[in-house]
Amino acid sequence: MSEYILNVETRTNLGKGASRRLRRTDLVPAVVYGNNQEALSISIKQNEITRCLMDNNFYSSEITLQFDDGKTEQVTICDLQRHPVKSHAMHADFKRV
Repeated sequence: MSEYILNVETRTNLGKGASRRLRRTDLVPAVVYGNNQEALSISIKQNEITRCLMDNNFYSSEITLQFDDGKTEQVTICDLQRHPVKSHAMHADFKRV
């Protein structure tokens, strides 16, 4: 089991407008892909991902995503987009292990 655990929710509203609405409520839109499965759109609480980003090992470690229905997945962070001025996370891409 990994030391980094993020609680996530699946999301069905996609697109630029939906992502902006998520960010206004302190959620970060993200995508989980890879391992010959469909891409999955998720949202993460801003404070959870910010807490993990403070540790440099986060970028190269396996991360456990805990979904709202109790399912878990092991992933690594593939890409992270940050706000240019405030430097908080705006979008994340995770790759299944």
